Amino acid sequence: MGRILSKDADVDEEMAEMIASEIESLSNQLLVFEEKLKMLLIPSDPLDTRNILLEVRAGTGGEEAGLWVADLVGSLQGNKLTGQGNKLTGKIPEVIGLMQALAVLDLCENELVGSIPPIFGNLSFTGKLYLHANRLTGPIPPELGNMTKLSYLYNLRP
Repeated sequence: MGRILSKDADVDEEMAEMIASEIESLSNQLLVFEEKLKMLLIPSDPLDTRNILLEVRAGTGGEEAGLWVADLVGSLQGNKLTGQGNKLTGKIPEVIGLMQALAVLDLCENELVGSIPPIFGNLSFTGKLYLHANRLTGPIPPELGNMTKLSYLYNLRP
């Protein structure tokens, strides 16, 4: 209809330009919406909503490799490291204490043993620390007092 009006003799030049501009703008929007619609019509994969378990190890390279792993895990977790209920065993890896921007550390409901690594005092941005339902022993290290943002330390006893 816009094309018919733009050719009509009773329509002045300014109105014809406005109509042509509107047609061009709406045509571009139509192309964008068609592309979005195509993406919405693609059936979703039933596995898209499932979590994954990604194991990243430092390997060779000493402390540098550990720092790289800490940075990688921190960036993948969006500043939240969660290992809740994953049947983790052994001691808590000290490399976690190197994750400077870690806001939440949740390692509860596992089979972790030993004590909390004193290096966790370096987690200056960590606000919540969940370690309950493990087999941790020993006192809470005084270095945790360096965790200036810590507002929540969940009961460490099983």
